[in-house]
Amino acid sequence: VQLACAYKSGTNGLERNEKKYLELFQLAAGDGDVQGLYNLGWYYMYRQGGSSINAAKGIKLFRQAAELGCEVSLGELAISSIRINNGFNGPGSIEAMEY
Repeated sequence: VQLACAYKSGTNGLERNEKKYLELFQLAAGDGDVQGLYNLGWYYMYRQGGSSINAAKGIKLFRQAAELGCEVSLGELAISSIRINNGFNGPGSIEAMEY
């Protein structure tokens, strides 16, 4: 995950490389790594560079990370639920408040 983060931010002497950091986060998430799940969820929820988001996939990954004890993912679940439901008026607003 540290190497993936370095590719994501272009630090530690590495060039920023979206393909490489995505590949490494996918490997970590596939192994059940909490940070990998969280970061991959973040990627799908908040993609940069003009790519469209995949909110359902992002929320699924945040939920998996939260179930493994990642408290930051709980906040992302709430924010994501509010975001995709246009505030507290959508059908997911109850779920958002539960997080």
